[in-house]
Amino acid sequence: MRNHPPIIEDYRIERVIKMYDRSKKTKAEINSFEVNPLNALHSSHENAFRTFNNVVLCNLELDEKLKYLVEMNQTGVNYFRMILNDGKPMQFTVEGNAYQTVGKYSSDWFYFDPWLAQLMTAVALRDNAAIKLLCKIPVADFQKAKPEFTDTFDIALMPMIQGLFSTEANHVELIQNMMAHTGPENYTAMRAPYATQVLMPMANLMVMALSNVDEAHYHHTWRKALESHVSYWTMDQDLKNSYNGWVAFPIIAASVMMYDKKGYKLPADLTDDEKLYVPEWLVYGDFEPQPSVGVDFFEGEV
Repeated sequence: MRNHPPIIEDYRIERVIKMYDRSKKTKAEINSFEVNPLNALHSSHENAFRTFNNVVLCNLELDEKLKYLVEMNQTGVNYFRMILNDGKPMQFTVEGNAYQTVGKYSSDWFYFDPWLAQLMTAVALRDNAAIKLLCKIPVADFQKAKPEFTDTFDIALMPMIQGLFSTEANHVELIQNMMAHTGPENYTAMRAPYATQVLMPMANLMVMALSNVDEAHYHHTWRKALESHVSYWTMDQDLKNSYNGWVAFPIIAASVMMYDKKGYKLPADLTDDEKLYVPEWLVYGDFEPQPSVGVDFFEGEV
């Protein structure tokens, strides 16, 4: 894992924060939440996501980390809310500011990968209202909006993940269907490394939350999954430099599920590198409960 994520000394903390604030101000001038809320939500989410990865590497105070994580949740979930509630009046809150708007459909960023990223954020924050909303979205909506970004494997994986949050789901059937679509014919050659090195190890860990696996076996599988994550995000220089892989959200989400459902902790001998990828405070929920996006939900909306 050496040199990935990038060495902390390469970053100046003040520059990271100023970069985010300047970028956000520019985006706000162009795409204000009042004038173009969909674009503003998306751009603010990307800024918060990038900055969260940076502040984790810089090991800023917990309040700073939480601030950007909460904003990721607020902007990401409300982006999906707007698309799902086309033409309906709605309200959303970002950084303590409430905005009144009307839902508006868009196929932009409405496909499996952004959905999974948002679900993982909601799981990390234990925002049950956000999780419930995201689990209502049928995979068919993504097939319609972005068929070119929806592989057969995604079509099998998404309902399996959604089923993990439902006591009424046929878990055996969903898991078997997902496993039946792990072959190379179910994803493009370009997507194959991500599917096999990130998504499948994540799914394997998540499924353990329903099984009788012992903690030692979980720890072994957890380390294999993290090694696979690092392997993917260091495949080439572009991936290595991408902040998307600096914090291992797929592993974090699965770890949260294992801790919350089974009480299984992370390996006791975590290395410093492993702690960067999977912050213990997130897995164990060592922070004050944060505001749920559900406070803004109107009766009758999706």
